[in-house]
Amino acid sequence: MTIQDWIRFILQSNVVAALVVGSFGVLTLWLGLGKFRSEKWWERKAAAYVAVIEGLHGMQAYTKAIIDEASSDYELSDEYKKALSEASMAGNTEVRKAATIGPLLMSRHASEILGLLVRELAAQKVDEPVIDYHQARLSILDNALIEIRYQAKRDLRT
Repeated sequence: MTIQDWIRFILQSNVVAALVVGSFGVLTLWLGLGKFRSEKWWERKAAAYVAVIEGLHGMQAYTKAIIDEASSDYELSDEYKKALSEASMAGNTEVRKAATIGPLLMSRHASEILGLLVRELAAQKVDEPVIDYHQARLSILDNALIEIRYQAKRDLRT
């Protein structure tokens, strides 16, 4: 058999078709795995942002309740105050954790916002009157929440 006969034999057989189909199969698998990794990473980022935003909301709710209680005649029930306090502490923990590991899952700017938030909250004067302390705290939390939401939308492209 000559080379031309071999080439004709190979082209007429299913070897070429098998190689083409196999190549496309490998390419499809490779692209599919890349997309899967990308989607999983996006889900982890989204979960990190959601946890931080929920934590900020818990801190914000507690601070608003303390302001409302201090500026009016009614008192919050002990159970409600305890639930808000626990939500605030959990939120504080989540924010501190995200500020530390933020660059791994969040944008650099988002982790900088959280780091600044932690420093601003730590720098607050505790010898102020209760209502002034909590109003300043609420302002800090509101600003951070607005900026983190913006960064989350930008980073997650939603």
